Amino acid sequence: MDSTGHKHTYLVYIVLALFLSGVILPGFARKKPKGKPQTAERAHSRLPYADQQRFDYFFLEAVKHYNAGRHAAAIDLFRHCEQIDSNASAPDYYLARYYTAMKQDSLLFLYGNRALRKEPDNKTYLQLMADAYLGAKDIDKATELYERLYSLDKANDEVIGLLANIYQHQANYTMMLDALNRQELVEGPSEEITLSKMYAYDQLKQPKKALAELRNLSAAYPYDYRYKVMTANWLFQNHRQAEALKLLDEVLREEPNNLDALASYYDYYRDVKDEEHAREKMMRLLLHPDTDADQRVRLFQAAYQWYEVEAKDSVMMLKLLNDVLQAAPRNVDIAEMKESYFLVKGMPQDSIDAMRRYILDIEPDNMGARYRYITSLADQERHDEVLTVAQAGIDYYPTDPMFYYFKIATLFILKDYKQAVEVTENAMPKLDFTDRDGLRSQFYEMLGDAYNKLDDTEKMFEAYEQSLKYDPENIGCLNNYAYNLSLERRELDKAEQMSRKTIEKEPENGNYEDTYAWIQFMKENYPEAKVHIDKALVLFGLLAGDSDSVAVAVVDTLTLAADTLATDTVAVADEQSLHADILDHAGDIYLMVEEAEKALEFWKMAQERGCENAMLPEKIELLIKQLKKEK
Repeated sequence: MDSTGHKHTYLVYIVLALFLSGVILPGFARKKPKGKPQTAERAHSRLPYADQQRFDYFFLEAVKHYNAGRHAAAIDLFRHCEQIDSNASAPDYYLARYYTAMKQDSLLFLYGNRALRKEPDNKTYLQLMADAYLGAKDIDKATELYERLYSLDKANDEVIGLLANIYQHQANYTMMLDALNRQELVEGPSEEITLSKMYAYDQLKQPKKALAELRNLSAAYPYDYRYKVMTANWLFQNHRQAEALKLLDEVLREEPNNLDALASYYDYYRDVKDEEHAREKMMRLLLHPDTDADQRVRLFQAAYQWYEVEAKDSVMMLKLLNDVLQAAPRNVDIAEMKESYFLVKGMPQDSIDAMRRYILDIEPDNMGARYRYITSLADQERHDEVLTVAQAGIDYYPTDPMFYYFKIATLFILKDYKQAVEVTENAMPKLDFTDRDGLRSQFYEMLGDAYNKLDDTEKMFEAYEQSLKYDPENIGCLNNYAYNLSLERRELDKAEQMSRKTIEKEPENGNYEDTYAWIQFMKENYPEAKVHIDKALVLFGLLAGDSDSVAVAVVDTLTLAADTLATDTVAVADEQSLHADILDHAGDIYLMVEEAEKALEFWKMAQERGCENAMLPEKIELLIKQLKKEK
C-alpha cells in the first residue's frame, strides 16, 4: 500500500522531468525574478561623456530592434556596443537571450557566462544561466547557480522548490530536506511540503521522523480524514497493521462512507486474502458516488473475475452492472463493459443497440460506439436510422471517411443516386485518407457505380480510373469497369485483362464469371464464353451438374413467392434481377454455340424473373419461329 493514500501527492515537478529529458527549456526562462529586474543596461565602466552617449544611443536602438523582432539588426548593434565598452554586461546578456531562442548553446554559454563574469551577483543573469545549464543537463552547474540565486533572493520560492526536486533527482535526500525546510520558511507549512519531507525521511531510513511528519499534518487538519488514512497506509507499509486498522476505524466511525478509508480497507483485506471482507468493501466502493472513474473500472474488473469467471453467476453479474451504472450513470467505461457483456452472453440485438445508444447519449463523440451502432443498423437494413447516425458521425468527425461511407452506401441502396454523387463529390476533398488508399478507392468505386445508374458513362469511367489509381487490385471496381466497357464495346482487351484478375482472385464468384463470359461473347470467343457462363450458372444454383449438363434448376412460381415472403423484398428483387441478366446472357451465348433450344429455355427463365432487356420478348418470339421452321 502507498503510505500517502490512493492519490500520490509527493512533490514532483513535471517541469524538472521535461528539463532532464531535453523536451523544453525551463519555464523560469520566461519568468522575471521577484523584485526589481537587474538587466544592467547602465552596468558598464565609466566612459568619457561622448562615448557614454554613443553607447547609450546604440544600446537603446539595439533593444528597440530586438523587441520588434528585427534580430539581425539588433545583434549587429549589440556587438557595436561591445566595441564601444568591452566591460558592459548588458549586450552580452541580450546576445545570450537571442542564442537561447535560437538553440545555439555554444554561443548562449559564451555570452551568458561573459555577462555573469562581469556581474556575478546579477539575479537576471544567474536565472538565465541556471536555466540554461539545467536545460543542457549539467545538473551540478545548474544547482550551483540556483543556490547562488537563492542566496541573493531567499524569498524566491520557485527556485527553492526547483532545488528540492533537483536534489531528489540526485537522490541527495539530506539536501532535499534542507531545501524543503527553506521552502517551508517562505511558504509556511503545507501538505505538499510535508509529504515531500516524509518521502525524504523514508528514503533516509528515518521512519520515526517520516511518521512524525504525517502525524503533524493530521494534527494540523483534524477534520481532514485524508491525512489519517495516509498515516494508516504508511503504517500498513511498515507492518504496523494494528495501529493502521485502529486509525481507519476511527475515520469510519466519524464518516462511515469515507472513500479513502474504504479503499484502504479493501487493499488490506486483499493483501491478507480475506476475500469475503474484500468483496464487501469492493461493493461499497463500486456503488460509492464519489469513486474515481478509473478506480471504479478496476474494481468492476475484479468483480467480473469473482462473479462471472469464478462463481459463473450471470444473474448477479447483470444486477451488478445495473447497480454500478445507477451509481455512476455517466461512466462510459462501465457502460461499454455492459455492452460487451451483452455481446458475450448473446443478448438480443435490441438490448445491445440500446446500450450503444446509451453510450452515445453520454458521449456523443464516442467513435467506437457510433461505429458499432451504425454497423448493426446497416446489418439490419434500417436505412433511415443509418443515415441519421451517419450524419451525426460526420458532424463530430468531418474529416473521417467511415461515416460518409455508410451514408453514401445507404443512399445507393435507397437508389438515391443523384444524392449519392453529390455527397461523395462534396466529401472527397476534405476527407483524410492518410494511409487509407484502399478506402479512397472504394469511394471512387461507389461514385462510378452511381454515375452508371445515372447513365453518365464518361464520368463513370473517370471514377473507375481514379479508384484503380489508388488500389489497382480493387476487385469490385475491376469487375464493374470491365463489364461496362464490354457493354459499350470499348477496349475489350483491357476489359478482358481486368476481368481475368477477378476470376483468378475469386474463382467461386458467379458474378465475376458472368462478366468474363460476356466479354468473351463480345469478342466472339463463343466456346470460351460458354465455359464461363456455365460456371456462373452453377455457382448461382441456376444450372445443376457440370458444364455439359442441361438440368436447369428452375424455381417455380410458388417456391419463389414463399421465398419472397420469408426474405427481404429488396434483396430478393436485386437477386432475381441479377439472375435474370445472367440467364439472358446464357441464352445469347448458347444461341451462338448452336444450342438454340437451350438458349430459348434460358431466355424464358430470364423473362419469368423479370429481365429488363427490352429486346428479350422479340428474341424469344423470333427464336420460337425459327425452331418451328426447322422442325
